Amino acid sequence: MAETSSGRKSSGNPPLWDGAVGKWPKWSRQFLAFCQVKQCRDALKPGGESNLPSREDADVSSEKGQREALDRNALAVAYLSLALDDDKLTPYLSKGETGEYPGGLAHLVWSALLKKMEPKDGLSQIEAIRALFSIGKGNLDDDPSILIRRGPW
Repeated sequence: MAETSSGRKSSGNPPLWDGAVGKWPKWSRQFLAFCQVKQCRDALKPGGESNLPSREDADVSSEKGQREALDRNALAVAYLSLALDDDKLTPYLSKGETGEYPGGLAHLVWSALLKKMEPKDGLSQIEAIRALFSIGKGNLDDDPSILIRRGPW
């Protein structure tokens, strides 16, 4: 069992999600619970952690709080990478990558998933409705999740 520099255990597998809309509510709760147990849930907070260093490669050897925040972020990104179990979900991981954090920021990935799966503003809801209407009828015997995958996103 591997340990991070802050002593956190990093073994175990996160729950997998294949991108099915109907599975989102249960998976998101399970994923948050998994991250809570693994002590990296704070990395998913909106806006990220306040004590995260400005760069992924910053020297944090003397800053325990920053080192721990960096470890939490790295674990959360790794768990998101493992949990998003379909190639079509890979773009969400890319949303977390920045010049300062090429490995990704977990809170940006999580925010992108929330924006898509739990739209809060009117524009996002309208976009979701338009996407639904643009899917087309398809074959009535088709699995609805297949029709959703054909959408414009």
